[in-house]
Amino acid sequence: MDLSDSLKKKLYNYLDKAKERGYSNTKIKTSLKKGGYDKKTINFILNDYKNKSKKPVKQPWNHKRMIVTSIGIAILIICFVILISYLLPSLSQIDCGNDVDCFVENANKCQTSLLEINEDGTISTYKIEEGCVFHREYTQLSDNEPEIMKDLFEGKSLTCNYVEKNFNEEWVDSITQGIEECDGELVDAIYALIAAQIELAEV
Repeated sequence: MDLSDSLKKKLYNYLDKAKERGYSNTKIKTSLKKGGYDKKTINFILNDYKNKSKKPVKQPWNHKRMIVTSIGIAILIICFVILISYLLPSLSQIDCGNDVDCFVENANKCQTSLLEINEDGTISTYKIEEGCVFHREYTQLSDNEPEIMKDLFEGKSLTCNYVEKNFNEEWVDSITQGIEECDGELVDAIYALIAAQIELAEV
């Protein structure tokens, strides 16, 4: 059935207001009939209006929601990158076990690596960290060591910076050699031990 656009618009406006007021179809039909519309026109416009109402309404673009979503995605990406950059060195770290030559070779390449030496229950841990940084720690001292030595060295560490292909092997081979280039509680502990030994020698 063909109705003019102006008539359709007029009837749609009426139906919008009627539905907003909660009118039933029966009441709408009665009202339209009183308004001079025939049954065929009334049924057509009601069916057409009903079909039109079922069409999905396109949601307006929410600019604020889009910005919040974009920021959220950006934060997730940044967190992911930070997590990967934190985990990657440890994932690529070479475990040399107790092989000193392996550790020194990788240290000269500034390759993150790990060395653990156990000498009669005293465990020393050596690491090469990102950026050519050497890390050394007395993880555990033997039970045979005096308590004063445990208090002085156990859990203490030092760090030393160096340049690629110029790793100081004395940091692994010796307790005291080369530590003037390093920082940390272990450096202070070693100097304290050296000072105590000098005092005892002078007595």
